Amino acid sequence: MRNIRFFVTSLALALSMGAAFAHGIPKPKHGGTVDVGGEISFEMVVDTSTMKFFVEDHGKPVSTKGAVGEVLLGSETGKKIGTLSEAGANSLVGKLAPFKRGNHLFVRVVLGDGSIVVGELIAP
Repeated sequence: MRNIRFFVTSLALALSMGAAFAHGIPKPKHGGTVDVGGEISFEMVVDTSTMKFFVEDHGKPVSTKGAVGEVLLGSETGKKIGTLSEAGANSLVGKLAPFKRGNHLFVRVVLGDGSIVVGELIAP
């Protein structure tokens, strides 16, 4: 009986993981870096001292009207290195403090409807 429970639990876990990986990581549409996973995806495009984030939900643009955000270094509670404001249909823009290639960057955005979305990216 114990082996059957173990098998059923393992099978359920394997099937749920397969569903999570079915969508895959989205490809960048603007030449930037795309975050890893989640319902909402962020694409970060860096140009010297400014950055732009494009926000999508399963490939469909998410309105950033009235949205504000921040970019944090290392973790969701890390050092703030940039502030974001709306910059068009589904984008946010801001200036950022220096960071190194390979740093973990977290973007936290409060959308115009009050919902909060978070993404994690590896700095290009």
